[in-house]
Amino acid sequence: MRSIRIPESLQDYFNDPSLRSVVEHLLEQTDERLPAGLSWQDVRAYHEARLAALKVRADFALLLLDVWDASWKQALERHGIGEAAAWD
Repeated sequence: MRSIRIPESLQDYFNDPSLRSVVEHLLEQTDERLPAGLSWQDVRAYHEARLAALKVRADFALLLLDVWDASWKQALERHGIGEAAAWD
């Protein structure tokens, strides 16, 4: 059986409620403008934090694909069912 590695970003996200809150807040931001009141000195940190939050989202999606590959994909292939047919 293939082992699945949980990315460090997700381990931190699930283990630290305050970090989880910050990530959720950043991912809820749909406006591309900088937050009101953000100082010039904080612009770099804001973008770095936003990028890290997006990495958490991407790592979660990739983890779900790894879980799919390790479970359903193998089971379907054993029964001669391709991945495309599973989505029909």
